[in-house]
Amino acid sequence: MIFASALVSPAQLAAELGASGLVLLDCWFDLLNPEAGKQAFLDGHIPGARYADLNKDLAGPVGPATGRHPLPLAGDLQRCLGAWGIDQESTVVAYDDVGGAIAARAWWLLKWLGHREAALLDGGLPAWRAGDYPLEMGVAEPKTKTGAYVGQPGRRGVYDTAAIEVGLRDGTIVLLDARDEKRFRGRQEPIDTVAGHVPGAINAPFQHNLSDDGRFRPAMALAEFYAPLIGKGSADQVVCMCGSGVTACHSIFAIELCGYESPSLYVGSWSEWVSSGDRPIVMA
Repeated sequence: MIFASALVSPAQLAAELGASGLVLLDCWFDLLNPEAGKQAFLDGHIPGARYADLNKDLAGPVGPATGRHPLPLAGDLQRCLGAWGIDQESTVVAYDDVGGAIAARAWWLLKWLGHREAALLDGGLPAWRAGDYPLEMGVAEPKTKTGAYVGQPGRRGVYDTAAIEVGLRDGTIVLLDARDEKRFRGRQEPIDTVAGHVPGAINAPFQHNLSDDGRFRPAMALAEFYAPLIGKGSADQVVCMCGSGVTACHSIFAIELCGYESPSLYVGSWSEWVSSGDRPIVMA
């Protein structure tokens, strides 16, 4: 174990940079400009990092009944991890430029495979730059051996749309929507074809997980935010969603930081909910 926590500060990472078994994933991505992330990576990243593309590496093929970012096939994901030099004993730290909003998807996928040592860089690349730590340009030669990765898919809870419908009908789940309030209430929808939210969902914007500097808020502050939303139940009754199952992973990470058990992920999220055109929506 290189780090004691799943949340790593820039100073802690800098002290271990180049350590044996440490693999960094740069998850810089722009939903509205998908090619911008790779270019940003080439322009400057933490030394030794690999680039993890949200659309190509951290999601599977999109179909007519899926959301925008379905889970990748387990075999494809494991081959990708192996190509990055990740094995079961690696310590993986993911980061991006937006407080972990994208990087949390990489963290969650690793935990879904049963990976033990996965973490986020607190504050991401902006915090790294602010600390005046080194950057690297272009694509570096991997310093770790590439090979096979063998995980155990299914180590984190996953809901599909049918299970969400049943859980809401029977009152057995608490559905937290991590999108911002404007999207949740249908006042603004820059990405998906339909605005609004799932009836019965509770708005819990992932931005509440972060301080103004883009770092995670203290665990006590996170608990004060999430405890009233979770209520008297347990976190294993909580399902997190967003637009496509990405920033929902950020909420899952934050809830775990509070000390709760890991909530489940509604992978398809809002983009899958509206894909059929006949499911109920709320705009308020």
